[in-house]
Amino acid sequence: MRTLITLIMTVLFYSNTTHVVAQQSNDFTTTKISFSQIEDTVIQHEVATFTTAGKYLLQNSLISTQLTEIPISNCTESGVSFLKYWGKGHSEIRLYFKQNSQNITLDSIFLVIKSHLWVRIPKHTFMGINQLYPCPVIPESKRKKIYSPQYRAFESKDKLRYYIYLRGGSDSNKYEATWIINGSRYSAFVADYIPLN
Repeated sequence: MRTLITLIMTVLFYSNTTHVVAQQSNDFTTTKISFSQIEDTVIQHEVATFTTAGKYLLQNSLISTQLTEIPISNCTESGVSFLKYWGKGHSEIRLYFKQNSQNITLDSIFLVIKSHLWVRIPKHTFMGINQLYPCPVIPESKRKKIYSPQYRAFESKDKLRYYIYLRGGSDSNKYEATWIINGSRYSAFVADYIPLN
């Protein structure tokens, strides 16, 4: 009898765990928009400058955009940080990762702009996104700025928009994700699959 109860409890536990994972995966696909669905043309052209999905638009556009890339200030297994100083102010972006036995996933995003404005990014837009890529090589010179094609952050020329970008997924199913902050508020989560070469 005890064995039967233990077996039933084990089956219930694993079925609930599977349901939670499937639900997180479903949230990722239902709460995002694709690059082609961005309605604001300025934002669409700015996102086109650093995404795979936007390359075609940028090649066929006469509109020029200027973004300032924010360098990586720190990168470890548990997170990536971006920091930009100007005068007496700063902007800070941190991506925190959670590691389990199977993979490393994005756990939270912390963003402060203009030294004091905390921007809340909805949890359902980043929970469960897989981290595929290790940290970039840290240069020996502390003065050299660090950039990575997998983890990026940008500020618009007019300092009204911020973009947080990363590549995630699995080896057979890669995607790029961008969180858009417009006017010091979270605006949208854009994600597109990256074609395999």
